[in-house]
Amino acid sequence: MTNEAPKDLLNICRFCLSRDEENLIPMENVLLLTLTFQDILLFTGVQIEDDDKTLFAICVECTNKLKISTAFRNSCLKNDTAFRDLCSDLVAKTKAERVEAALALLAEAEAEEIVDGYRTPPTPHYDTIDLDSDDEFSYSANYTYGYLDACPICAL
Repeated sequence: MTNEAPKDLLNICRFCLSRDEENLIPMENVLLLTLTFQDILLFTGVQIEDDDKTLFAICVECTNKLKISTAFRNSCLKNDTAFRDLCSDLVAKTKAERVEAALALLAEAEAEEIVDGYRTPPTPHYDTIDLDSDDEFSYSANYTYGYLDACPICAL
């Protein structure tokens, strides 16, 4: 657009077409203080050329909407970076937990013995009691004449 446009264009909001002159701001002022050409293009789809910024006005309401949209977008971009960092930390933690669990399973498998081609769990370790010669120990409660007593549950 040429710089010879009618002055009436400064009396209309470039975006919502409002004619409330009390709420209109020259676009040049808005672009100097709060918004960029890129913000306007991104959120309105309207491309304003640098040469045309002195020809148009924008109302306070449209200016505020664009400022809010710009702030929201900037917040989303900032949070996206933080979110990606958080995700990579969680993924790394999950991978570490999986590796730890896999190593534990491998250690357990290596501890198993192979008998007749089958893996068997390791023999459990039982603590032993050392009896001094002065201690007495009686087998009579559980052992009679070389045979075990009958099973108290099934009587076998």
